[in-house]
Amino acid sequence: MNLFPENCPVSGADWFMLAMDEHMTRYQPVGNVCRYVLFIHGHPPEAVIRKKLSEQDVFGWLSRLGIRKKGLFSIANWVADRAPEIPIHFHHDQTEELPEAILKINIPLNGPLFRIDVVYRSESKSTFIFSWHHLLMDGRGAGTLLKYLNGDLELHDNSILIPSKAEKLSWSRNWNNMMATKNFLEKSSAKPLGTMMKGKPEPGALAHYKVIRFTKEETAVIHENAAKHGAKFGHSPFYLASAVKAAHRLLRLRGAEDAPFWIPVPQDDRLRGTAGPLVTNQLSFIFYRIPVKHIGSMHETVNHITSQLVEQIRNRTPKNYAVMMNWFRRMPNKLYYQLIKGPGGGSIASFLFSVAADSPDAMRKFFGHEVEDAINFPPNTYPPGFTVVFMRYLDTLKIIVAYVEQAVSNEEVTIFEKEIRNNLLIGDVA
Repeated sequence: MNLFPENCPVSGADWFMLAMDEHMTRYQPVGNVCRYVLFIHGHPPEAVIRKKLSEQDVFGWLSRLGIRKKGLFSIANWVADRAPEIPIHFHHDQTEELPEAILKINIPLNGPLFRIDVVYRSESKSTFIFSWHHLLMDGRGAGTLLKYLNGDLELHDNSILIPSKAEKLSWSRNWNNMMATKNFLEKSSAKPLGTMMKGKPEPGALAHYKVIRFTKEETAVIHENAAKHGAKFGHSPFYLASAVKAAHRLLRLRGAEDAPFWIPVPQDDRLRGTAGPLVTNQLSFIFYRIPVKHIGSMHETVNHITSQLVEQIRNRTPKNYAVMMNWFRRMPNKLYYQLIKGPGGGSIASFLFSVAADSPDAMRKFFGHEVEDAINFPPNTYPPGFTVVFMRYLDTLKIIVAYVEQAVSNEEVTIFEKEIRNNLLIGDVA
């Protein structure tokens, strides 16, 4: 078996990500780019890093990958037909922990779909930034790659690299699944919808990140509160409720009309316990429609979110939506984008929300040096221009807020932070 295959079919989520690329780059210079950042104690020598990366054939293989489609209605493939390279960049004598300029670097589709930046800072500290186009892999895939690079995982065969062959369904079953999902989405996303947008999107969007940090003790309190406020099946409903209530507070302060929030939340579509695949996005979605009448107490909001989660799992909505995305792999990508953005061409959600894939929490050392912290920076789709991501590392919770000033101002982000902290740490006052 060839460890590094020359081709494999794109996933339905890959084709969706490619369709979204035009939406992501229309108004801002940085497109659908994710970044995983490790803050390291010490200065791993440049020569050591170059040697270690050059010894990992997986990076040369990843750099060769691009999407190719043979016919108009054929399924596209990932094909390793580029010249191999390792796009790594070193930045010496830096004072910033994470230079903002690096966060604004785009990754075009006509070259390697990832890059590595190493920032050498004063006081013998370094920052390792792995950036990748979301088209190439999801957050779970990126975490798998970092584990492999760090020697915490071995690649015995290509089963961890690419997806196994998907189950083939009959045309009638595909069609029935697609129609059921289509009908659900039309009802769930019916306008009017609440949005963080203040008006029509504008070119030259000013994009920023805000990292909201919690201590280990605060994280424990938040997770106790999640259970007290009725969160089931993990902490995600409590996280989402806290974000929805904080966002609704901003809209109230603006005097905006009350309208339901519509928030698609990505779900990992892998079988539980599996490590791969590294390449391709293995994602589906849960779609939450949250009317203002249910944005009351934290308990009420959590219960409403949980009820939708249970109903959609019971109705196999994420599975059916994944089937529909796989079906759309045969659709020309520009036509797919027109379908996604709808006739109005506006915001695809009230705001974007996700809980990042579990970070490589056991990765306490990288290149033999202690890891002080890690942050998963999400892409920020504009419109809506406001993305909220929860993540954990070393038993502490972080919220990464990606925002565009044309949608949410710096002052509003400060208010949002105060509100979401209160929702998480205090919740409903007894």
